[in-house]
Amino acid sequence: MKPASVGSDLQTSAVTTTYGVLKARDDDTPRDKDVPCQVKRGEGIWIDVLDIDDWLRDPKVVPRLPQDHGTNRLVPFINGNPLQGVYPDKSEYYEYTDPVGLHIGRSFHFILRRTATSKSSWDKLLNRPVFVRPMELSVGFENGERMPTWVVPKTGLDSPFQLILIPTARFLAGVAVIVGSFILFLILASSTDIIRDTTVALRPDGLRPYSLARAQMAF
Repeated sequence: MKPASVGSDLQTSAVTTTYGVLKARDDDTPRDKDVPCQVKRGEGIWIDVLDIDDWLRDPKVVPRLPQDHGTNRLVPFINGNPLQGVYPDKSEYYEYTDPVGLHIGRSFHFILRRTATSKSSWDKLLNRPVFVRPMELSVGFENGERMPTWVVPKTGLDSPFQLILIPTARFLAGVAVIVGSFILFLILASSTDIIRDTTVALRPDGLRPYSLARAQMAF
């Protein structure tokens, strides 16, 4: 097991630990399948965690935990931003074995909703106009304390967690509507009087001249 990057005041310092966030997966991916996770806001995500009870009992962590630090109060951390108010709606236990030994794993399921309290975090995450953005993922509490994580950004499409900022289908549909509307406008502009001046006489070609005022109103 590789060292995890530690959250809270240690941020991404590499330290050896046996607990941490192991992986992320969407609702359709089983736990034993190791593929990058791509999700967008509003979708469900499973976050697989190792030895969370050890983390909650760690003497170095305990002083930083909030008073109510039950696992039902966990929230996702994306790039260090806590999605406040986004709590797990279900969880599952599992066993995980590696060279260190046997670990008690737990999978937490979250719906990546935009709530009134998570709005500021979402604004930070969605402020870059790209289709997909690799990000760090962890879980923790709303006071900022979060678990170490192995889910950190990598180059290319191999990054274990990728947040879809601009859904491709929605983007293409929007472009199609804009292009189609513009083509329709050009057809109507050349074949009707929608942007022509109907208050003046016809030109020698039988058409009325274009009206600058109407053209400006059309846009």
